[in-house]
Amino acid sequence: TQRRRATEREIARYRESLSEERFWQLIDEARQRGRANCIKTAQALTHSLSQLSEDEVLGFELRFEQKMVASYRHDLWAVAYLANGGSSDDGFTYFRAWLIGQGRDRFEAALKHAPDAVTGYSRSFFGRLFDEPAFECEALLYPSLETYQRMTGSLPPTGLVSHPPEPAGVPWREEDLPKLYPELYRRFR
Repeated sequence: TQRRRATEREIARYRESLSEERFWQLIDEARQRGRANCIKTAQALTHSLSQLSEDEVLGFELRFEQKMVASYRHDLWAVAYLANGGSSDDGFTYFRAWLIGQGRDRFEAALKHAPDAVTGYSRSFFGRLFDEPAFECEALLYPSLETYQRMTGSLPPTGLVSHPPEPAGVPWREEDLPKLYPELYRRFR
């Protein structure tokens, strides 16, 4: 099915319907109920979103996408690469969803200093179920989309946020990582 593009007026309405504070409150509540488990956190978030209006759900999606864009940076990709033992395009998307799921404080700290994204965590903390990377949460990409679809029978409109074609910042090569992030390199290698 063809998804329609949101108008500027609709985008403003969605933004107004759900504040930045409410966005992070929903993330924090889901994280607490999910107890650091990706799937359970996503399920808790889906439940919370199902209690909201359609506009509020789209407001959540808009703010989630804004965070995905803000974290689409080469330095954070390097951190994801080191912490997860590699990071494809999809893996980096899942890392950014995981990072948002860690809450406002960690997310904002990581935007100021990328290694803060994983400070205090180790791979063993999460367990390595099915050998999946510890610092990824694909399931957090879907709660608002699935909730909106259940509410309306259609996919949400596109164009809520403009996505850049390339990550912000300076690209890196794998051989640069020990010098760029020596502590992370030693800890995760």
